[in-house]
Amino acid sequence: MGMAAFLPAFPIILPKLGITEPHAVSMWTGVLTAAAPLSAALSGPLWGALGDRVGRKMMVLRALLGLAVFVGVMTFITNPWVLLLLRFGQGTFSGFIAPSLTFVSVHTDPAKQGRVAAYLQLALLLGSIVGPPLGGKILDHGSPAGVFGLAAISALFSAAVVAVLARETVPPAMRPGSGSNLSAATRDAIRDVRLTLAEPLVVRLLVAVFAVRFGVSCVEPLFANVARRYESTSVFVQENFGLANGALYAATGVGNLLALPFWGHRGDRYGHRSTLVLSALVAGVCYAPQALAPEPWSLFVIRLLCGVFLAGVVPSAYGLMAAETPLERRGSAYSLTFSAIALANSFAPVLGGFLVDTIGIDWLIALSALPIVLAGLWAARWPRPIVAGA
Repeated sequence: MGMAAFLPAFPIILPKLGITEPHAVSMWTGVLTAAAPLSAALSGPLWGALGDRVGRKMMVLRALLGLAVFVGVMTFITNPWVLLLLRFGQGTFSGFIAPSLTFVSVHTDPAKQGRVAAYLQLALLLGSIVGPPLGGKILDHGSPAGVFGLAAISALFSAAVVAVLARETVPPAMRPGSGSNLSAATRDAIRDVRLTLAEPLVVRLLVAVFAVRFGVSCVEPLFANVARRYESTSVFVQENFGLANGALYAATGVGNLLALPFWGHRGDRYGHRSTLVLSALVAGVCYAPQALAPEPWSLFVIRLLCGVFLAGVVPSAYGLMAAETPLERRGSAYSLTFSAIALANSFAPVLGGFLVDTIGIDWLIALSALPIVLAGLWAARWPRPIVAGA
């Protein structure tokens, strides 16, 4: 919730930092949005593998306290360049999603990995729904320091909850011959990342998840361009463009919210690979018709269906990772999955922003469906996992 309170607000925050020219605001918004996911994608696998060595709870606390520090310092910034440096630092030291998933995963029955990943994604989604209007309300009545302060306080509160209430009963994997000091643990963590990447199905899964997320992220940051085409045909959109754009944008989130528990249970019962194939294929097929929707209500329904099926991709990906990697390398595996998603979220908006001026938003939507469908078709041809339930 705290993170979602300020991430969509960069176009509002930047003019308060002296960036007022519209093109510059758009450029800075893209760079600031991409900075943290990019640095998190690069550092996340090492943190995950290190957590397997020194403790998963410690990695969750490290991430939450890092978030509190870096975002807390943002409350005092008056320069966009300093904000950019802090965003890079935030991504490097405070990626909390992958360690949280790992911490819960290693304490969960192997037959329930999909539903647990789905429930945690559901919590993230609820926070992303509550955060933006709360952050907007704070910005309407104060300075950017308020939304940064909210995120920092939320991180501190979360760290306190984890420190007091979460118990680590599965010890970290300090295997025979491992060094006990931090430098030795770091070397072993790098080796664990390499071992995880040596698994053929792991690499295939990372590419598939990247492709699905890349297709979605090419369009989502530019979605206002889609809603704007209805201004000339819909009186409601003309008079309430902000509301209409927000509702259409949120439709996929609503679909996610409704469907996440179902996909988690389906993966655990019928297999995570088949769940990944089904969800990616149907999501891709639903994605392209957004370019042809004749009026906003039909677009809302299409995006709702997209969200319902896209909701199955991430839980099935984490379920497959849990099935394909040993417990002592669960942190590196989950962090690599998160890195694939973060890299797609970093690069796809840049490509989408470049292409939209050349081919238009409708063709961009149609092309963005292609990697989603191809990922599903490719996953259908993978060898069946040896591990039962995968």
